[in-house]
Amino acid sequence: MYDIFSKKWIPCEILYGFYYRADSRPPSTIMREGFLGTKSTNHCFASFDSETVFCSSSLEGVISFKKSALQEGIVLPYIYRINANGLRGYKFNENTNSYALAEVLFERNERKYKKLRRYNKGHFEFISYLSNKLRLNIDAAFIPVKEVHVQGPIPASRINCIMNEWG
Repeated sequence: MYDIFSKKWIPCEILYGFYYRADSRPPSTIMREGFLGTKSTNHCFASFDSETVFCSSSLEGVISFKKSALQEGIVLPYIYRINANGLRGYKFNENTNSYALAEVLFERNERKYKKLRRYNKGHFEFISYLSNKLRLNIDAAFIPVKEVHVQGPIPASRINCIMNEWG
């Protein structure tokens, strides 16, 4: 994928098959709105900025994510299956070039990252630092749940609720 903000290529592919997402919103909302993308402006690892829909490539991965979220007090009672055929996405389990992604994310969010930079080093040194930080996050949080970033918006016609803990 060519990132228009940084004018660089980052690994992206056309997805096929089903992906899974845990969410707090009920099916009535999702069937009306679909998945638009993240509303968080502080998320450093959103591959498609505000159009990023965080998913898992496996049902086991999304259930694992639900359990870790619950330990942090976040209740996600619904699991949705997304037909991603033809959508663009970034698979963390298959694309491990954290340096390239860190470079793109840095340039896209430079003001946020300047706050993180407590020492005055050059661009290469800071990108290396950010790449290592990203690698740790990918290894610790993204790989175990088989995280995939799907570019939204995803229309409701591609989404089915497959688990509802509240009946």
